[in-house]
Amino acid sequence: MLLGLFISILIMDVATVWSVRDEIIVATEMSLDAALVAGVYKEDRVGGKLHANEEECRYTAKKRFKENLKLNNQLENSRMKDTTFDVQLINNQGRPRVEVYVETYITTMSPKIFGMPGVPVRIHRIQHHLDEYN
Repeated sequence: MLLGLFISILIMDVATVWSVRDEIIVATEMSLDAALVAGVYKEDRVGGKLHANEEECRYTAKKRFKENLKLNNQLENSRMKDTTFDVQLINNQGRPRVEVYVETYITTMSPKIFGMPGVPVRIHRIQHHLDEYN
């Protein structure tokens, strides 16, 4: 009976981690797209060479990430704790690229049994500026 309960908790935890990780990946990719669209200087859009404002990219990426996952100012919600969101912009010869590193703990039941804050998740995504966004 106890073994069945433990297996049920483990299955629920794996499903929760998988689901939340997928939500984080989608939110990260959407925030990168928004950062590039908002960060590229408007006057450069027709000139052929693009340069992006690093502060605008960082601000927009973090704002969209928080909105998409419904996070508070500490980048936490009921399922994510101790989240870090690091954005880097590289202006490479008129082709801006944004990289993001996300680290968080997904809170589930089984790590709490062993005194852990949650399941650690690390995500790294890169987005190059595209000519068209749909």
